[in-house]
Amino acid sequence: MNSGFDIFTDAQGKNTAYALSGSVLYSIDLSTGVASEIADVPKGTFIGLAVTSK
Repeated sequence: MNSGFDIFTDAQGKNTAYALSGSVLYSIDLSTGVASEIADVPKGTFIGLAVTSK
């Protein structure tokens, strides 16, 4: 299974967590741990997840 996790901190200091499991990308509420599906990603071989700003 492909999986990954990263926490992104924006310029205002807000942390947002993301997780990849299989072919689904989730946002993770850092206060509760609740995962919310936000996108399907193309199937492929992933070895991790890294989030950057534009």
